[in-house]
Amino acid sequence: MHNALGGNAGDPATDMASIDFSPGWPEWNNDTSNMWVVAAAAGTPTKISNCNFKITHQDGWETTYYHLENIQSFSTSIQQNDHIGIIANTPEEALCSDGDSTGPHLHFTLKRNGALMPLDGTILSGWYVHSGRWNYDSNQSYMWLERNGDKKYAYNDLLLNDGGVNSGCASYSDSTIILFDNSNCGGNKKTIYQTGLVNLNDFNDQTSSIFIPDGWSAKAYEHDNRGGASRCLFQTLPDLSQEAFDNGLNMNDQISSIEIFDNSNNCGDPPICNTLKVGDYAIDTPSYLTDIAPLDTCNPSDTTPPTASWNSPANNSTITSQSVTLNASASDNASGIDYVRFSAKYGGSWHNLHYDYAAPYDYGWDLCAAGVPDGEIELGLQAYDKAGNEFVYSEHYANYKIYKNYNCTLNPPPTPSPSDVVKLYNQANYEGDPFWTGGAGDHGNINPLKFTYSMRLPSNWSVKTYSEYNFGGEERCWANSVNKLGDHGWTHEVKSLKAYTSNVCPTPPAPGGQWQAKFWRTGTCYDDHSQCTSGNTTHQSQPSVPGNIGGKNYMIKEDWGQNSPGGSTPNDDWSGLFETTINFPAGNYVFYSTHDDGLKLKIGNYGERSTSDSRVDTDRLCGDNDQPYYLNGNTPIKAYLHER
Repeated sequence: MHNALGGNAGDPATDMASIDFSPGWPEWNNDTSNMWVVAAAAGTPTKISNCNFKITHQDGWETTYYHLENIQSFSTSIQQNDHIGIIANTPEEALCSDGDSTGPHLHFTLKRNGALMPLDGTILSGWYVHSGRWNYDSNQSYMWLERNGDKKYAYNDLLLNDGGVNSGCASYSDSTIILFDNSNCGGNKKTIYQTGLVNLNDFNDQTSSIFIPDGWSAKAYEHDNRGGASRCLFQTLPDLSQEAFDNGLNMNDQISSIEIFDNSNNCGDPPICNTLKVGDYAIDTPSYLTDIAPLDTCNPSDTTPPTASWNSPANNSTITSQSVTLNASASDNASGIDYVRFSAKYGGSWHNLHYDYAAPYDYGWDLCAAGVPDGEIELGLQAYDKAGNEFVYSEHYANYKIYKNYNCTLNPPPTPSPSDVVKLYNQANYEGDPFWTGGAGDHGNINPLKFTYSMRLPSNWSVKTYSEYNFGGEERCWANSVNKLGDHGWTHEVKSLKAYTSNVCPTPPAPGGQWQAKFWRTGTCYDDHSQCTSGNTTHQSQPSVPGNIGGKNYMIKEDWGQNSPGGSTPNDDWSGLFETTINFPAGNYVFYSTHDDGLKLKIGNYGERSTSDSRVDTDRLCGDNDQPYYLNGNTPIKAYLHER
């Protein structure tokens, strides 16, 4: 181990970012033609000179390889373990970029974001580096490499690298979960010794790989305290740059909290129960599209209702302010909580207040804005699980009551935010001081970065928020202030935004609630979607629509018996396109199709999914990487059918 610029043995340690490797002690002009140097990790290659090579990796990491010859040609990328070149066997070749050397060897250097990185504590192919006290320290009490208790010392031991892509992670057999700030279980690590929820704090947004023992699982979250996007992990993942949260956000350096389970391989979760069924079912010639049954249950044995209770406000308390926060707890031991509903009775009538789809279940209720008169308010609380079971608080206990004693006329609401700035808050309902303010224009780097729970806009303004810096990642457009972004499906930090002095947000398409059906002779539309135009249709119809999502009807049921859909469509060998727009509550969805010929499904911006062509078969259709579809808001649905 030594400083990147070399030097003499005993020189003070300045960066200790380099390490030398050689097979034994070859002398100049020895045969090194089989001494290949390979890439430490995938990245973008750069040939610095005929003897010097650099790879730029994910997350600002960089490795350099010096004293080489016969450097190979690469285009725009290089993969881990690709052969870079061989160790140069002459001083002229080895030192083409200057320096000094006593014999053939590899000079390996590590950088991050352009800065030299000390190798002490780094894990190279599973070997933990102890770099020593100074340049070329060979004292075995201070300088050695260690893996699974096996120690190797400088100038004495042969170090074997098995070259496996996952060799770093494969070297671990611990009975706990370990996070690493480099891919392949390398770099600095954080070992988590307890089960349950852990906020990463000093390891926040640094995890690039994770070791998970057999039989364990971990639910990783984008933000502290189970906030933001999430994903259940049940196996070791050596490269999180190739992984995504359930909503599609890349996981690399994005984990802020993690929940550990030592006796479950599915994070203690029940099966996902939000489903939508699409089917083309036919025997002989009759055919019909059936069973588009949203929010069906995948756990029909769950017949036990959830439970819910009030946390605040206190029963019979008097409210002497403009607003009150309603907070409740809810739990379910089978399919899981779907949502909690808050309601209130005042002025002689019941009023629906808020649906909350994720814990903590709370609502900041502005009594003045709602026009609530002084006097008694009866509070209603309901909880629903994903199997459709309902808990109504009043069926088990007397409803809570509170009493409003606040004159909204004499105590007007606080002065609104200045009209020339956008304000971001890390609490819901604009509580506390804003952590960021900014005027009209583009803001590519929100600093400081905190999770945004609410956002206040000047009147008639609009804002586009982005989940990544410099206007990357998920984009959303907002035309009004938002007191709880999570209720609108935004589960990210706001890392950049564009603020406008007018409303630039497009008008969202109205959720149809109606399916449109078009039909073609033969497989014209099914086989070639570019042919799916109204001019080629033989018949169009608006099928009947029972069933519902969020109170709106979306299920198709059409039965043509021994006949065709109509028009000039033949009884057999026709194709059809059924399409609608559905306003999905934010959540994960799995689609099922039942059919006997051919069905292709297109959900929003996800890639098209085809089902197998077998008689009366049922297929489970998922999104990318076999993960459930994450849907939120108006989403176009298209089902392409082929009746043969």
